[in-house]
Amino acid sequence: MNLWQIIGGISLEEFGGQLVGIMVRSTVVMGLAWLVLGQLRHRSAAVKHAVTFGSVLALAAICVGSWILPQWKLPILPNSDAIPMETRVAEGSEVNVTVLEPGVEFSVNNSREISPEVPTDAQVEPYFPGSLASWTTKRWISTIWLTGLLSVCSVFGVHLILLRRIRKSAELLSSDDSLCREIVEVGIIIGFDHPVQVYRASSEIIPMTTGIRNPLLILPKSMWTWKASRRQMVIAHELAHIKRQDCLTQWIAIVTAMIYWFHPGVWWLLRKMHTFQEQSCDDRVLNLGHPPSAYSRCLLELATRLNTQRLFLQPSAAMANHSRLEHRLVYILNPSLNRSGVSRRFRSQLGIGVVLMAFTCSVIGLTTKKIDTAPLIEKDFPILKTSAPSELSESMKDASPLPFNYTKTEDRSREGLPLILIHSKPNPNSPQIQGKVTLTGTPPPERDMSEAIKMGDPECASCAVFSEDGTLMTEFYKIGLSQGLADVVVYISAGIEGDYTPPSSEVILQQKNCQYTPYVMAVQAGQPIRPINLDQTIHGLHSFPKVEGNRGFMFTQLPQKASATFSFEKHEMFVRLRCDIHPWEFVYINVFEHPFFDITDENGIFSLPENLPAGEYTITAHHQKTGSISRNITVRESRNFWIDFRMNVPE
Repeated sequence: MNLWQIIGGISLEEFGGQLVGIMVRSTVVMGLAWLVLGQLRHRSAAVKHAVTFGSVLALAAICVGSWILPQWKLPILPNSDAIPMETRVAEGSEVNVTVLEPGVEFSVNNSREISPEVPTDAQVEPYFPGSLASWTTKRWISTIWLTGLLSVCSVFGVHLILLRRIRKSAELLSSDDSLCREIVEVGIIIGFDHPVQVYRASSEIIPMTTGIRNPLLILPKSMWTWKASRRQMVIAHELAHIKRQDCLTQWIAIVTAMIYWFHPGVWWLLRKMHTFQEQSCDDRVLNLGHPPSAYSRCLLELATRLNTQRLFLQPSAAMANHSRLEHRLVYILNPSLNRSGVSRRFRSQLGIGVVLMAFTCSVIGLTTKKIDTAPLIEKDFPILKTSAPSELSESMKDASPLPFNYTKTEDRSREGLPLILIHSKPNPNSPQIQGKVTLTGTPPPERDMSEAIKMGDPECASCAVFSEDGTLMTEFYKIGLSQGLADVVVYISAGIEGDYTPPSSEVILQQKNCQYTPYVMAVQAGQPIRPINLDQTIHGLHSFPKVEGNRGFMFTQLPQKASATFSFEKHEMFVRLRCDIHPWEFVYINVFEHPFFDITDENGIFSLPENLPAGEYTITAHHQKTGSISRNITVRESRNFWIDFRMNVPE
């Protein structure tokens, strides 16, 4: 797991993208809540409180559902992160390029060089872990959100500490106390029979309730000296909070507000919910027959004489805070308002609406517009002239030897990308070593990766190329025509003399449909390798070299971007690279100190580069599963070789 992954293996970039999507969804929810409240302006405060709390529940459900439910993403956002690479060819290079569109029955062998001379000044933005200059907008969003969350949690923690101090300093009353008996009588009147622990505070605080499973009622120490009518109104108000489960709804709202702290709409929604909560309890007191004028005087005296600390994030229900007291008194004294409760029918309709809204907003997401990868690859060759497939002449097909062979075979454009055929003028004075590797025996069955992909990343599950039966198998043994074995590394293993300067041309390692392409690569020591992520999701490239001198590394591959180049300096076979985020993705890179190597194509054909000096050599064919086979050869000028290797399936 790389340095920038957080809980659950989610990177900061992906987490930031989720935050952006959640903010858009939450804005939709709060906009609908604002519209519904406007339509219900003549309904009771209890109905409006139910709507605001339903909106809070929808926000909490969206936050969870966005992570666990499959996403149906709408590609409507502009893609500003995609930066195509710019590749140039040196002047004087005798190179032609033919672009074969998907469906054309020609393919090239697994030569990985894009062009003979490609400088390393590709216009890409490299990423180095720990560099603030390379941080993306989504990474900053994630960091700011985490910082704000810690700040809001600290404020809430202070409120919990203050509430705990108040309760610890208070005195628990016995059931024989006169005030406790009065609370039982008022509870019978309003239809509340749940046991409540009553505390007498050590100071003159505002009456409040707290607790979810075991509700507590904390009363000021002078309440025993109040008039009986005032005590009954205060007790009825607080018991209404307990009966309505306002402490539970307050907890849910506070936790939701901490998650959505960055959205100003959630604070508006939380304030509205708190206002309607107090008005609903006021309505219950007035419905018991208490005069509105007497009840308003009671609230005003409580707010002016008692200690009313403004704890907006407190997980308790206080009776008479200073906040919006004037608006609340006007509400109490208005005789024309609706003060009814919430009907079962409305609760059912609201519940269905909240579930549908939360589910819809959770499964529908916004993503950037996908880039047509064919123009992207064509832009990689701004100077080269391309010819249509129909212009591929028969003489070109029959030309031999070619450093880049092609054979008529099945379509290899599974990724939907155009095939790029690079061919150069053959040198008749240089020997050409070609051949074929075949497999004898029945290989073991491949492993199915479909379940890991579907469970690992919804984005990968949506873009992966599954077979008709829904499987996606590994390709350890790729067998073509006449048992030809693909992905075999063929190279000169002994007899090479002198030093060979590594080419400056970049070898491209593509990430497409959550798979590395190619699966097996071969490069020269010191040759730059450029990873390109063509997917809409983030990847993490992690290398595991075993030879001393080959540096291990980790690359974060941003969506639809090219990463910084890397290279290996020492000869090593099958260096394993994998994605830390998606463990089913891996690639093997073979490193040589000379240029005389190739990888067999899908039919097992290989062709070593020209210009191998005359002499005696050892040529080796190495497959990751079957092992290696070597042969001794004598190379003479102007003489071509065809070598057959036959490999056996290991027992």
